[in-house]
Amino acid sequence: MKRLQKGFTIIELLVSISVIAIISGIGFASFTQFNRKQQVTNTVMMILSDLRLAQSKAQSSEIPPDTPTPPCETPFCATICHGNPLVGYKVEFAADNLSYSIKAVCPPNTPSPIKTVTLPGGIVRVSGFSSVTFKPLQAGIQFVGVNKLVISATYDASLTKTINISSGGEINITDN
Repeated sequence: MKRLQKGFTIIELLVSISVIAIISGIGFASFTQFNRKQQVTNTVMMILSDLRLAQSKAQSSEIPPDTPTPPCETPFCATICHGNPLVGYKVEFAADNLSYSIKAVCPPNTPSPIKTVTLPGGIVRVSGFSSVTFKPLQAGIQFVGVNKLVISATYDASLTKTINISSGGEINITDN
């Protein structure tokens, strides 16, 4: 008489566990790579948003809220800060390439940051401009350095994106 076998053999269990482990390892590696790529993408989108914020404030000649303006009768007076014309809004990267700030430029006073941002860990500005100033009323753009900005992950040099700014003010992103 034949005995009924219930359960699995040790070989069947080991094969099943090995297959599950291999599939999980591949999935984890893919997820880690995806997560790193998303971190670079999110940082670039944050910088892009702040560049557009500075550009928008400059184009509308918005005076920083803490700036005293003299009473005046002409529309030109709306662009006066600290008794001088608004030069523009500057996005400036720190020397360590790990942070940047947005500043309203109203000479002769030193620009005070409107917003300061620290880049997430593992993300760094690799190359490109150290600052860009958007000038009011279609007066143009002024770069310190070249007109593009390369952002990269410090743990994987292949994860880079470039932000390009044309002399006309168009801002776009390219993958490297």
